[in-house]
Amino acid sequence: MATLTQKEYITSKQLLAIFICLEIVLLLIVLKSAEISLICFIMFPLFFYVYHQPEFGLAMALTGRILIGLFFDNLSLELPFPILASHLIIVLSGVIIYYLKNPVRPVTFYAPHFWTTAIFIILLIGLTYSTNMSYGKQKVMFFAAHNLLLVVVPILIVDSEKKVRGILVTTYILGLALAIISTFLALASPAIYRFQPSENVNPIWFSRSLGASLIASLFLIATVRRRGLKLFILATWPVFIYPILRSWSRGPLLGVFLGLIVFFYLQPTISWRLKLISGLFIAIAGFVMLAVTSNVILSRLQTPLTEEASAAFRILAWIEAVDIFKANPLKGIGTGSFFIDFPFVPFIWPHNIFLEAASENGLFGLFALCMFFLTSFLRGLKNIRLAASRMTGQINIIIMTIFFFSLWNAQVSGDITGNESIWLAAGLICALAATREKERPSDQ
Repeated sequence: MATLTQKEYITSKQLLAIFICLEIVLLLIVLKSAEISLICFIMFPLFFYVYHQPEFGLAMALTGRILIGLFFDNLSLELPFPILASHLIIVLSGVIIYYLKNPVRPVTFYAPHFWTTAIFIILLIGLTYSTNMSYGKQKVMFFAAHNLLLVVVPILIVDSEKKVRGILVTTYILGLALAIISTFLALASPAIYRFQPSENVNPIWFSRSLGASLIASLFLIATVRRRGLKLFILATWPVFIYPILRSWSRGPLLGVFLGLIVFFYLQPTISWRLKLISGLFIAIAGFVMLAVTSNVILSRLQTPLTEEASAAFRILAWIEAVDIFKANPLKGIGTGSFFIDFPFVPFIWPHNIFLEAASENGLFGLFALCMFFLTSFLRGLKNIRLAASRMTGQINIIIMTIFFFSLWNAQVSGDITGNESIWLAAGLICALAATREKERPSDQ
């Protein structure tokens, strides 16, 4: 077993002491009440984990943030953006710790970083002619704190495939914890109501988190050697699926089926015939499962789009976004300006990020967004094609699967800042590319 030298041990203690001092200063700054003090000291053990795994915050972005939301909701505290603030602290702490423990190294930025920066600049310019400055400013702030942060941080601190594996494993474990909690809560709630684990946790975002963790489990099933562990992971799938079914969310559930198809499609050792058969089997199995377990989701899928309120509102929002783009094709109507006053739930985004970019930021915003997706997609395919080992290939395949899962969800719900998992997947794609090029410079 490797042991630390005295010098390394002293340095490690010094870094930990500095870290603790920084956290104490942070606590002294934010402590405004006994409740907030309790929150900070309960979360304190998380930072010790971050000290050993600085990339932990990236795994939190896929599933753990919902657990943070449940935590704050159960304490019944009304704090401004508690999930965002907590996640920012964890992610930025990871970056600081990484560079306290490691020397500064040269970093290569890729096209997705450039196009994300371009989108941010376009959003800023869109504020100058926005008709909803309040939401527009919030949108720009959230894009910087969510999307921009999650595409940049991986290239800064994820310097090996082992760390990506750790992110995927942590995503599955956090998702399993959320799934177990949610299953118990769902079983205790009346089946006639749409399930959400707490009042302030959106059932769609909650279902997306479970779906992302379920997809991360595919990586473990494909790579672990012990058959018993594979069977255990497969046995946990119903625990993930049941709360998703009870949430009545079509998008995330269909996204899981799409993710399974993409995962099989990207496997280099499976024949095209088997891929087609697998895709057909997954589609049939999915609808059979819906017919047996969730009549609500199945009926929502079978109801004509114009007769089902949620879908009808989205279609009207899409039509409105297209009309806005036709009327203002060059620059759009301004960041955060989209609005339709529907009964019960006014829409402040069209629930499709391409139409959102086109209507609010015009051709420039739409072009930058499309180029971000295209360059991320091509870089991910290159990573898979040049994978040096089966493990490397499976890591890249699962990241691409999460990319497609998140991209699908972005077409039917949320705004650009609520679909930040796409940017995290793109950031991990770039980090894996940098790792590969460092090990094999000829692949650049």
